[in-house]
Amino acid sequence: MNRHLIFKGLLILSFFTALQSCSERASTTAYVLKEGYIDCFPEGLSYSSTKNAKGSKKPRPVTAEISGVAYYHNRLILLNDKPIPGTTPLMTIPYDKAFIHQRIKHIGNENVRKARKLEDVTLSPDLKYMFMITAFNRINNKNFKRDSYNMLFYRKLQDDLKGYDEVVDLTLREGYVSSLPLRKKIKKALKSKIYPDGPPYFKVEAIAAIPGNRLLIGIRAMGKSYKKFNYTITIIGATYALYTEKEKKKPRKEWKEHFHFTGSGFKVLYRFNPYKYEGLLELPIGLSSMEYDFFNDRLLLLTSYENNAIDGDLKVESDEDVGGYLWSLPMQDFELNLPPELVMEEVEQGGITKKRPLHFAHKAEGITVLDPSTVFIIHDDDRRMGRAKITNPRTQFSRKHNQAAYSIVRFY
Repeated sequence: MNRHLIFKGLLILSFFTALQSCSERASTTAYVLKEGYIDCFPEGLSYSSTKNAKGSKKPRPVTAEISGVAYYHNRLILLNDKPIPGTTPLMTIPYDKAFIHQRIKHIGNENVRKARKLEDVTLSPDLKYMFMITAFNRINNKNFKRDSYNMLFYRKLQDDLKGYDEVVDLTLREGYVSSLPLRKKIKKALKSKIYPDGPPYFKVEAIAAIPGNRLLIGIRAMGKSYKKFNYTITIIGATYALYTEKEKKKPRKEWKEHFHFTGSGFKVLYRFNPYKYEGLLELPIGLSSMEYDFFNDRLLLLTSYENNAIDGDLKVESDEDVGGYLWSLPMQDFELNLPPELVMEEVEQGGITKKRPLHFAHKAEGITVLDPSTVFIIHDDDRRMGRAKITNPRTQFSRKHNQAAYSIVRFY
């Protein structure tokens, strides 16, 4: 059944759902139904020649680093967190068996083309709006080019995915567009005893729109600098509103929609320390994506680890240095700041069925809900290509520069 028809049906049934026992919880046992690769652009695509550390010129291959995914009208919406020559890093592809680059369509305006480190994308629960966010991990008041790392977009959705990507808290400095006022709001929300003015460094990697016109932003890391930080699972949030007004400068006074945050602004809504799982998980881990599952009224969280890296800059390229986990967080637990439930898989060991954490060999980076029991996960392995011979598919992989790995996970 089409997801959008299901959504309308859920609205009708919401009253009856509220009467169900709160002891009924969505499943946290799952398995990987399918995995594979999406060819995001033609093989062999490269950036123009640049000088390396030794001064010689060498073309640098473009790498598929898909950091966010959403599902809308039987299409996947994908974000690449690095620029793609000649086009935008925002693309769509039909959700079916043929994930080849010839079927990819690039969308987005010039502001999206100029954005750096796009990290996540989400749809509002009513499927009317799309939101995209960058990492907000770089700023330099002497070099305004860094402003493009600080952007939040929204778009009014249409069936054909046409539309204009508006910048929230629009700021223009020497021609560089950004959402700099939002950066200040995020930093203020993260104030603590250690950082009374907010952390000098933080990195956004997740965004989710939930009922009640609330927008959640997930923080993956924070600290003194991009070299000295701690991974975290921290979620801040604020309410928002959209209103329309006539554009007086337009000849026909066209109506335009405007976005703004309401209420008291951003504040920390949720924190979780995963170290109680020490010995069971590869640690440290940080939040890498989240999505509201309206079928089951829960947040789905992705966490990942990346050893031998500094803010995404690789020191050693190894596929076994990355991996990810999936978590389920019912909204009632979210509001009470209770721990999420780690999603487990069942395995046969010596004729006995045991459970272990569902582990991804890739760096899990984006998640979207397909139906009440199925989710689609996209992975961003940065510039790690893996190895030619795989001996342990649970921790190893092999891919090409133009490929992004995906996993389709089913709960039961």
